Amino acid sequence: MFDGLVELVRKWYGRRDTIPLHAPLFGPNDRQYVLDAIDSTYVSSVGAYVDRFQREVRDYTGAAAAVATVTGTAALQVALRVAGVQPDEEVITQPLTFVATANAIAHL
Repeated sequence: MFDGLVELVRKWYGRRDTIPLHAPLFGPNDRQYVLDAIDSTYVSSVGAYVDRFQREVRDYTGAAAAVATVTGTAALQVALRVAGVQPDEEVITQPLTFVATANAIAHL
């Protein structure tokens, strides 16, 4: 039933084996950036790299501000609040997603 779809995906990715959910790609400076962050002791929600990321996202999008979140779930929760979603309102999401999507909605 799904053979055609599977074949299409395999052709798209150019491989016959398992297609990873996320295959990391590292640039030439990434190792140094990680070591810099570790040395600074700011490795999660604050620090120079977070500030830089927020500034670059703001500049790229033309927004007045940008705020980085620790997880995608937190980002979804913030987005729902900013959009004005209230408890008990209907929120529609796609059927094929990670549980974090539903968790962010249910958290309201």
